[in-house]
Amino acid sequence: SRALLRFEDLPPSFRDDCSAYLSSRAEAAEADLFADNPTDPWAPATLRDRRGKLCQLACHYVLSGGRLNELKSLKDLFQGNAHKKILKSIEAQNEGRPNGHAANLAHNLLIIAKHYVHASDEATTAIRNAKNKFRPKKTGMTAKNRLRLRTILEDKALPKLLRLPTEFVKTLDIQNPILADAIRIQTALAIQIELVAPMRAKNLASLDIDEHFDFVSEEQCHIEIKGVDVK
Repeated sequence: SRALLRFEDLPPSFRDDCSAYLSSRAEAAEADLFADNPTDPWAPATLRDRRGKLCQLACHYVLSGGRLNELKSLKDLFQGNAHKKILKSIEAQNEGRPNGHAANLAHNLLIIAKHYVHASDEATTAIRNAKNKFRPKKTGMTAKNRLRLRTILEDKALPKLLRLPTEFVKTLDIQNPILADAIRIQTALAIQIELVAPMRAKNLASLDIDEHFDFVSEEQCHIEIKGVDVK
């Protein structure tokens, strides 16, 4: 299982150090050319995800033979060969197969090693090598997404999807609009934008007509989103 421990289950001092680490990542680093680790602050959703991964790393520490009460700070994840045992536990959980979740856990362990506890070069190299081993080779869509797409195509649902925004608007009483209609129009517009300019839900929800839309004419426009706002 990926969630054997809750954050509240961690030893108090270890939990405090985890909170200090997350707080440090929530604050933007100085925009200094020579900064050791310049970075943008983590968003609240990212912080929640990373807190969960800290719990999972603690789980793998225990699964690899360590005792939970031995964890006093994040440095304990790197004492002796603890980090190697954690990585072997992650590998065993995925039966040695490349796995994106395993690679992400290793990536988070690497961030802690490099930028918080300042582990040895030997430790960071070992973690980086494991991360690269865990990372699946990119070959296009995942099997799950290919299945979803195939379902749409084989069920002849694609034409219906393409017509959905327009058909949706036709059902509204334009002469007697109500607030609920505005929400429906917003939904139809969101679907139409995604059909012609796919983007993450966060970017879609953040679109601002003055900031992100460059109108070429009354009928044509470009959507421009800054690089720092996308993955």
